[in-house]
Amino acid sequence: MLVLVREGGTPTLEEIMLLLKKDQRLSPVRRRDLVSALRRVAAACGLPTSQMFADPLWLRQKLAATSEHHLGRTAKTRANVLSNAMSALALAGMAERRPQVERAAHWQPLWQRLSASGKIALGSFLRFCSFRAIAPPEVNDQVVVEFLEAIKQSSLRKKPEDAIRELTLCWNNVALIVPGWQVQRLTVPNRALKISPPLNELPASLRADLAHYLKRLEGGDVLEEDGSPSLSPATIKSRELQVRRFFGELVVDGVGVHEIPDLGAMVQPDMAYRGLRAMIARKNGSSGMIHNMAYALLVIAKHHVRLAEQDLNKIRKACSKLKVERLGMTAKNRARLRQFDDQDNLNRLLDLPRKLLLEVQRKPMRAARAARLVEIALAIELLWMTALRIKNLASLRLDQNLQWTRSSKRGVCHLVVDRRDIKNQVDRDYELEGETVDLLKTFIDKHRPRLSPNLSPWLFARGDGSGPVGPVVLSKRIKKLILERTGLTVNVHLFRALAAKLLLDRYPGNYEVARRVLGHKRMSTTVAAYTGMERISAAKLFDRTVRDQRELARSKRGTPKTPQSCRP
Repeated sequence: MLVLVREGGTPTLEEIMLLLKKDQRLSPVRRRDLVSALRRVAAACGLPTSQMFADPLWLRQKLAATSEHHLGRTAKTRANVLSNAMSALALAGMAERRPQVERAAHWQPLWQRLSASGKIALGSFLRFCSFRAIAPPEVNDQVVVEFLEAIKQSSLRKKPEDAIRELTLCWNNVALIVPGWQVQRLTVPNRALKISPPLNELPASLRADLAHYLKRLEGGDVLEEDGSPSLSPATIKSRELQVRRFFGELVVDGVGVHEIPDLGAMVQPDMAYRGLRAMIARKNGSSGMIHNMAYALLVIAKHHVRLAEQDLNKIRKACSKLKVERLGMTAKNRARLRQFDDQDNLNRLLDLPRKLLLEVQRKPMRAARAARLVEIALAIELLWMTALRIKNLASLRLDQNLQWTRSSKRGVCHLVVDRRDIKNQVDRDYELEGETVDLLKTFIDKHRPRLSPNLSPWLFARGDGSGPVGPVVLSKRIKKLILERTGLTVNVHLFRALAAKLLLDRYPGNYEVARRVLGHKRMSTTVAAYTGMERISAAKLFDRTVRDQRELARSKRGTPKTPQSCRP
């Protein structure tokens, strides 16, 4: 082992690379692979090698904030890059070196039957077991815990816990792969903490009270005292989820189920404050979601339970204290959008629908696979051209939302969504044209029948035609394909932020156009969400203005203009 000693702290990847280039024990090919892996890790993190510390824990944290596809297009390539990078660190004495052992003979029957993905999931684990002389029947949850600690010390995988989940899922299928193989089932880690119980797990009295409250929301009498107009189905469902969520928060915090027999008990100030404090503690501070929960409790307390004014004021006070003043996008969304400051990244996403269609037209593939690619291409194209929310996109109907000026579909196509189906109840109407209409026609006429029966009215239908594809399902398909083809991490709601970014980059300060495109009722909503997004383009516009005024002033005085070669 070549140990790199450096005064003043942890060495950088650049110093490790210099060390590797001087190591004559490495073959040229091995040296090239190790140096290339370090360069790719730095590139994935968006930093030069001179600013990347050669510390496994630090590197793992940096990689956790990046898309894994920046390391390579395939899982095998990514695994090789991380393995080579860790080997380079081990050669420099900056990490533990994995023991190089062969799989024991008793693991061969399993290895020979594993698929390529199965070998990736279990390969390191089988070598770990071979090194520890652990036979298949001896594998249990404790062995998995020890393996997790080992890969944290000797791997750059950004989410070691994901590797354990893949391992346990694959292992539990071992009995189906190897005939007669007798092994213990492993516990699959559950990554999600489930707070909200199903509706049927609420106490019967609370369910009855909740049903009565939701029924009032469906058809309120506006002339009734404290009456209100009927709310949309989405709002009513959201209120049900809030009640279930708050009930779960209270139970997790130690409140007995018998102490919450109805909504009246839930919104008593002491109980409301207890649940809200539990949420704040788990989230490390207030958030928009917690403030919305407090406001929902206030609405229920005032209009359904009819608490005394003194108690209502206590909940109003909580709402006031929990309100989160936010101007501009969250740090998380700003980070997601930052990748599109690179014009090449933006171009890849803009051109993805066209490239997917060309791939289908030029590359032989199964009809169902081709149809699915065109379906996702159309979904991405409509997200670009309409900035619709995923729920509205997934539920588009051929007979209601797509209106052609000619029955032959050779005219203009309008995509229309009624205000009753929109979150903020604003009608949406888009005139589609050009390649968007061509892609829409191609999907409807040629590819959609291969995915769903022709009689189904939904644009994006389920396989049996019984209804629209679920928003979550469609969202996952879009996100997965974008990641595979571009290496960019993009959730579908980010397309709305991208719409605002494109407009405000080109026309700084023109929030009215952004408001109309996004379908906001009030300008304040658009300004609050996207203010500051156009800072760079605004600064460039100001810079051009100053330069233009300077040139104008010089021309009037007869002062020679700035030579072209001196202009930036």
